[in-house]
Amino acid sequence: MFQGAIIRKALSGEVTAVYDLICLLKDKTMPLGAFERIYIKNLADPMISYFVAEVDGRIIGFISLHIQHLLHHSAPIAEVQELVIDESFRNLKIGVQLLNAVEKVSRNFQCELIEVSSNNKRIHAHRFYEKNGFVNTHMKLMMPLGESI
Repeated sequence: MFQGAIIRKALSGEVTAVYDLICLLKDKTMPLGAFERIYIKNLADPMISYFVAEVDGRIIGFISLHIQHLLHHSAPIAEVQELVIDESFRNLKIGVQLLNAVEKVSRNFQCELIEVSSNNKRIHAHRFYEKNGFVNTHMKLMMPLGESI
């Protein structure tokens, strides 16, 4: 019987496992060198938190949280940038465990709220977020500046 995952801060040596999960999330292969540079840089940023979900020594989930100070909010806000679970471990409450980890960080920073953006095609993800307390209040628009989108 599945007992849940170990949720902990991500480590620099786990870049390949995290990279594989992000490629799964984005459904594309990205340049590993550029990814690794950003990953290592962000690990050192106190306003960015990376957590992994581990099962039997294997990284099977990842979440990133960015704390921001925006002029149009009266307190810091937190934003989940990425949340992904290996397909064979979905629907086991691991995403909820990861959300709980970033909620704790957000509360420690006295954030006003946690935001998340999700691609329009990810209907299951939208239901997951709404089931876990997120409310659809905004529309996000993007202006592509290159072929990376």
